[in-house]
Amino acid sequence: MNTSKLQVEEIRERIRTYRIEKGYSQDYMADMLNISQNTYHKLEKGYTRIHLENSLTLQKFLKLSFLNY
Repeated sequence: MNTSKLQVEEIRERIRTYRIEKGYSQDYMADMLNISQNTYHKLEKGYTRIHLENSLTLQKFLKLSFLNY
């Protein structure tokens, strides 16, 4: 299953939007995922890809579903 670039952009924007709505900082999110703040920033900006394990953690934590893509 290929995820189009537009779908990836939408997922990243959803993550960012929910993070901001919940009042979480990038630093907090990075700690929750056990990664550096810089790595989280790159993830949110699309400069790097997220590992499956971290994707599942984000989905549970932010109550998002990426599986509908």
